[in-house]
Order: sequence, then C-alpha cells, then structure tokens
Amino acid sequence: MSSARRALGLLTLAVITIAAVAAGSTIAPGHTGAQAASMHNCPPPGKWAIAVWDGESGTAAGDALATCGADAVAAAYSLDPETGSWSRWFAGKPDVSNLEPLDELQGVLALGGAAAAVGGDSLAAAQAEGEVHNCPPAGKWSIAVWDGDSGTPPDDALATCGEDTVAAAYSLDPQTGAWSRWFAGKPDVSNLAPLGEIQGLLALGTTTGPVATATPPATATPTPSGPPGPAAGATYAGKTSQDLLLEFDVTADGLGIHRVKFGFEGLLHDEPCQGLLNMTFGHAQPIVDNGFTIEDTDYTVTGRFDSATTASGELQVHIPDRMADPGCFGDPLTWTATVQ
Repeated sequence: MSSARRALGLLTLAVITIAAVAAGSTIAPGHTGAQAASMHNCPPPGKWAIAVWDGESGTAAGDALATCGADAVAAAYSLDPETGSWSRWFAGKPDVSNLEPLDELQGVLALGGAAAAVGGDSLAAAQAEGEVHNCPPAGKWSIAVWDGDSGTPPDDALATCGEDTVAAAYSLDPQTGAWSRWFAGKPDVSNLAPLGEIQGLLALGTTTGPVATATPPATATPTPSGPPGPAAGATYAGKTSQDLLLEFDVTADGLGIHRVKFGFEGLLHDEPCQGLLNMTFGHAQPIVDNGFTIEDTDYTVTGRFDSATTASGELQVHIPDRMADPGCFGDPLTWTATVQ
C-alpha cells in the first residue's frame, strides 16, 4: 500500500435503452415455407426471456409476438448493436411503441403478460448445419441467435461468427431469471450450457470484431443506457457523493478491475483530512455477476454495472495512522460513473 501512503503525503471509487435491430439474416438450410412462423422461447407470465422470431422478415412486432398466445407478451425490446440503443413494444400502447417490424431470426427481450405462453414451439427437426445470426460488432453488444443443432457447445456455435470475434455471451433462464455466461478462453468461469436451436444470447464482440452479418436500420434513436454488464477495456469515470473524482479501468476481457482512483475527505483526530488515491492492481479484482468488491486495509469499494455504460456503488475510506503518514477515516459514500 506504498502508493496509498505516498498519495496521503500530498493530502490530496437489469432496463433497457431503446432502438431497432435488423438481423439481416437469410433463411438457413432446413427452413421451408411450409413451417409455421412463430416466436421461440416465449416468456412465462411476468418473467423475461430472449425470444426469437422465426418467420418472414417485415412482420409487425405485434403480429409476431401474438404467436406466443393472446395477451402472452406484455413488452418486448430490441437492441441495435451499432448504437447500443433499444427500441420497444408495449401491448396495446402503439403511441409509445417504436419497435420496427421484425426480421427473420431476430431476437428480442420479451416480458410475459398475464396469459401463459402457448405458442413458439421449437422446430420439429434439427438442422445439419448452423450459424449465429446478428453477431456482435467489435466491442459492442447484440442479441445474437444460434440457428443450428440443439446441444451445440457455445464455443462451436459462437465460432461461426469468426475466429476470436466474440468475447462474452449471456443466456437468460426465463423460469428463474438467472443468467448463465460464457467467456472466450475462460472455461473455469463459464457456465453456459450447450445451446438449443433458435436460442437467443446477449453477445459482446471483441476488439477485432466479427464479419458483419447484419445491416442496422437507417434510423435509430440513441438513448443513455444498455444491457447489464461491463464494457470490456473501458474506463468508467464519475463522482462520489462528496462531489470528488472516482474512476476505474475494466480489463480487456471484461472480467476484472485493474485500476481504481478516487478523491476523499474525512477526519483525523477530529481534524479535516483529504486525499487522492490511485491504485493499480498486479492481479485484477474480479467482476462477478455484474458487480465487484475491492477490500483493502485503507478503503473498501463496491460497485455494480447498471448497464454496459453506467455503474454505481459505495466507497468508504478507513486509512490508519502509519508513522510519518497520517491516517484518515470517512463516512460511507456513494458514487456513480459512466464510460468515457
């Protein structure tokens, strides 16, 4: 903690944004016009699911979602991977809905309504080959869709986006609301089960990015949020409840925090004290379930990612006296930060 001592010598830590996605996919082998169009993985009543439209491109969102059953879907959101913004559809609310007609194999985050979902059965026969549609652009999120054999390992499915082009992927269990995850080259922290046919995923592109498989819509209205999860390799900066600087860096793989910097004010023997602490970690502090905790002799920082671009948390300074360096003790603080 020598850097903390040096700093003190100077006395100086999901829901959804909205726009349209056009998956731009072509019909995969094995799909025929004889198959009935339907939503797959329709949400249970009152719960969320990543549902996928398996029908003609240009189908109105309301008509597509109606295949889940009458009043079975209360709301749906679509993610534009280029802008990170979302578009929305609310049952019976055309005045506030802006979700464009759906493309074939387009995934949406859907919330179940009062009625149980009765449609959206899976295809009768698995396909011999498969691919991921709407692969994420470099460093951005998309709702990607696996269109291939059930039981395909995530590594094999996501590799169809291109070698080393997907950094992470999340799957939502509509029954429990729990997310499972996959990180490229990290089997020890990945728990995403083999994929089912027509399964939707929230996928994050690496810095190299995939070959484009979709064309975003001509118009999109960015809004200030995004899906939960850290932005890999990003610096988040903001202020504490004392109106002082707080910033931190996320590792390139999105799995940890490797630097944190913050200003603070407190008391030492009933006298005011202040400081600016800047710590770089030899081993990144892990991000688990969209949150992190950094516990140190001199301070504690906790944080959570409210979206891909925003984070918030708590901070408390508790630096003891050390020989020539005075200590400093502060009340618990809150903080917010955004991607720079």
